[in-house]
Amino acid sequence: MKDLSPCAKLPCRNPAECENMTNGSFVCHCKAGTRGKYCEKLLENGDQLCKSSPCWYGGICVGNKTHWKCICPQNRTGLNCKGFVTKDLIVKVKNKGFYLAKTTLIFRQLTSKVFNRMNKVISMGQEHVFEMPADTDLSSSYLVVHAIAGTRVMTVKINSNPSCFHVWGTTLYPVWSYIDCE
Repeated sequence: MKDLSPCAKLPCRNPAECENMTNGSFVCHCKAGTRGKYCEKLLENGDQLCKSSPCWYGGICVGNKTHWKCICPQNRTGLNCKGFVTKDLIVKVKNKGFYLAKTTLIFRQLTSKVFNRMNKVISMGQEHVFEMPADTDLSSSYLVVHAIAGTRVMTVKINSNPSCFHVWGTTLYPVWSYIDCE
C-alpha cells in the first residue's frame, strides 16, 4: 500500500527529519547549519557557521562546518548567550521604531530612601539591558522613555524580573509592549 503521508514525499532537505502532524501537514526538523520550512536554506556563510554571528552580548563563537557553540561572557548563558545568570533584576529594552530614544530606569533599593537612575540612549534597532541590584523595590521602579527632543513620552511600571519591552512609534504616538525575555 502506498504511503500518502506528507513526509512520504520527502519534502525536507539537507538531510532533515520530517514529522507528520495530526492536521495533515508536516514539520521539518533542520540539522545544524540549515533553516527554512524545508531546511533548504543554509545559514549565512553556511560553510562556516560562526560567520553568521549566532552569539549575543559579546559571546565568542567556536565551530566548524557542522557544529558551533557560544562561549558566553560573565552573567550570560544559553545557546546564544541570551540568558541571564545574575541575582540582579533585569530590564531589557529594544528600540523598534524611535529614531533615537533616551531611556531612564528609576528605582529605589529597599535599604535606601534615595531613588537611583540609569540612563541610556538607544538607537533604532538596538537594545540595552539594565541591571538593578537584587534588593530593588519593584513597587517603585519605572522605565521612562523620552523622544529625541527629550520630551517625556511614556512611563512603564516595572513589575517583574526580568521585564522586557519593545518601544516604538513617534513622539506623538508612543507605543510599548512587554516581550518574552528570551
